[in-house]
Amino acid sequence: MEEYMKQDPRQTEEVSSETSGEMQTVNSSPSLIEGQEDIQRDAPFVSGQGRKGKFKLSYKIVLIFVLVMVIPMILSTVLVREDVTRRSDLERLRSLKQAAEIARKYVTSNCDSYLIQATRLSENQEFRSLLKEGESDQIDEFLALEMRRRNLDMIQVLNLERNTISMATSGGFMSGYKPSEDLLMNGVRKIPDTRIVISGNDSDDRFECLIESCIHVEQYGQELRLLVFVKRLPADFFDQLKDLTNLNITVLKGTLRVLTTIFDSDGKRVVGTTVDQAIAELVSKAGLAVQWEKFLGEKFYTIYEPLEPGESRKEVLISAAIDETTFLETNFILINYLTVITVVAILLAVLAGVFLSYNIVTPLKKLVAGARAVGQGELGITIDVDVNDEIGVLSDEFNGMAANLKHSYDRLDRKMYEISTLYSVSNSINFQSDSEQILNVILDKTVAALHAERGSLMLLNDDTDELEVRVVRGFKGEVKKRIGLKSGEGIAGIVYKQGSGVMVNKGHRDDRFKTFQNYIEDIKNIQSMICVPLKVKDRTLGVLNIVNRVSHGDMFSEDDLNLATALATHAAMAIENAKLYELSITDGMTKLFIHRFFQIRLSEELVRARRYSSKLSLIMFDIDHFKNFNDTYGHQTGDDVLVGVAGILKKAVRQEVDVPARYGGEEFTVIAPETDGDEAMIVAERIRKAVEAAEFPGPEGKVLKVKVSLGVSVFPTHSTEKMDLIRKADTALYFSKENGRNCSTLYSENMGEVSEK
Repeated sequence: MEEYMKQDPRQTEEVSSETSGEMQTVNSSPSLIEGQEDIQRDAPFVSGQGRKGKFKLSYKIVLIFVLVMVIPMILSTVLVREDVTRRSDLERLRSLKQAAEIARKYVTSNCDSYLIQATRLSENQEFRSLLKEGESDQIDEFLALEMRRRNLDMIQVLNLERNTISMATSGGFMSGYKPSEDLLMNGVRKIPDTRIVISGNDSDDRFECLIESCIHVEQYGQELRLLVFVKRLPADFFDQLKDLTNLNITVLKGTLRVLTTIFDSDGKRVVGTTVDQAIAELVSKAGLAVQWEKFLGEKFYTIYEPLEPGESRKEVLISAAIDETTFLETNFILINYLTVITVVAILLAVLAGVFLSYNIVTPLKKLVAGARAVGQGELGITIDVDVNDEIGVLSDEFNGMAANLKHSYDRLDRKMYEISTLYSVSNSINFQSDSEQILNVILDKTVAALHAERGSLMLLNDDTDELEVRVVRGFKGEVKKRIGLKSGEGIAGIVYKQGSGVMVNKGHRDDRFKTFQNYIEDIKNIQSMICVPLKVKDRTLGVLNIVNRVSHGDMFSEDDLNLATALATHAAMAIENAKLYELSITDGMTKLFIHRFFQIRLSEELVRARRYSSKLSLIMFDIDHFKNFNDTYGHQTGDDVLVGVAGILKKAVRQEVDVPARYGGEEFTVIAPETDGDEAMIVAERIRKAVEAAEFPGPEGKVLKVKVSLGVSVFPTHSTEKMDLIRKADTALYFSKENGRNCSTLYSENMGEVSEK
């Protein structure tokens, strides 16, 4: 997006922009859609229907493909049919064996992982100590904890006679379950073993697939123990493998499916169903069986093999099914048999090549070159193909397409430029809360976006009902005097009155300009200008003036006017929001921050001071004898003094760093971040002396003077809590009052009772 902000695509013809003057949010989608509609409506079209001639290309293609392709293909099909069949059968068997091996390794890796876990537990010193010296309850509790942690269904410890010493089982696990004898015998022989077993009831054909792992546990001269892990395989055990390999995996007990990824038409797994008894018999004799099967209307080739080697384990089978379509992709054309037709193909290819080169290849090369150029961004390219067949029409259509793309690209480029500009301005405004900063950002961004020489922003002064210049950019001299324009007066006044933008490309010669004596030279330098209103709904806040386009003939376009209008709408909303925010946190009379905002900022600054281990000072003060002052001179004069003291306070503190606020009545406060006690006392004294030296107008021209008393507390020296820091600053303030007033005091512990404020 940023590169669109750096360039200004002005090569396109001027068109009406869809960016409304009342647009209040940046939404790229509608703008782009509208731009596409204009592109389709306005784009030029170059037709290829004007080219005359007989269409011969179809006959050429038919003749060439009959000679070059059809005859050799018939010969090739006859020669390679038998070989392809044999190779396909071999490839299918190899793929099925490989699929079965993948499934077997997947099972083996899971078995091995539980054997590794059992080995690690057998080497655990705490577990060994419990076996040697622990009570039965302690061993049971330890095994139950390990079973849950390792997500097992049973952990069992047995002696050499294969009697259970301790056992933990999960809820729902089959009662009375005993590990395989072969497994335990290997454990007795100190041979770590793990395997898949199928356990269940033959009477109701309900079986479960289990992983059993057994490891012996050395007991430092004591009797050998056997540690057995048992894990039930979930119904979806092979689903992840199926997702990765697209294989349907099944584990069988004889002919009964126990665990599978195959579903029936009701969406249920086909667990409990059987396969043909002949398959089990063939596996028992030959070691494998290959079967063509059909599931849910799809054809599969399935291989059946023993899950694990060994005569005693042939009852547990594993099958892998591959979709038939996988084998239909076999390449039926073998290079060895094409040698017979090579000579014929070469002769035909030579003759056809000469013909194609002249009638098809040469113009196609031009089209390819043109397409490549368009792909690289050369949208203005045209292709000249001097043939009167479909390729000629294609070249004409290509030229029309390139012209349309060029037009569309230019329009889209402009739209992207406008959207990126609006996005950039919105982002910049969103991070500003001060109205003056917002005005500067708006003017800077707009002048840059429209590539203008200078600009100004005027807002309505509610007291004078005139437009006044608030911010200027690019003027060579200073704006020394206030420029005020009534509604309907000059270009700006007209725009303010009618509520719509104006584009002036006649410059200062336009009759609507109002001439100011002090700015005659500046006005004469105006060559082109855009003036747009700053509107919020139906209310106009001011106007935005953009002067002198610095490129493309020094003339603004309708696109520029529309972009400026959209920017002005965003600007007006930001200005209005900033005003509302300032009103919500500012005291209406003194223009200082209100008490609520003071509390919020003090909390924020205390958090920041704690985070960075920095100092923070709080200054509180009020006007001495202010009640008597009000009783003597009246509340109106008292209010004037409060306003004057507030103005002195704002000048005495750091702008945008310190936080001056009206605490209440005649009380004021200042938050001074990164300021220690000595520095805060300097600020306090500066405030006190400035107030003492100030003169305030009183009744009948009388000059009045007031004095203030101040108190200072410091974080974290005096307190780390907000309310306590306020109370101690107030205590220091009252200490100043009790000691003669018109002074500043830094809080100390010997001041006595802390204020209850």
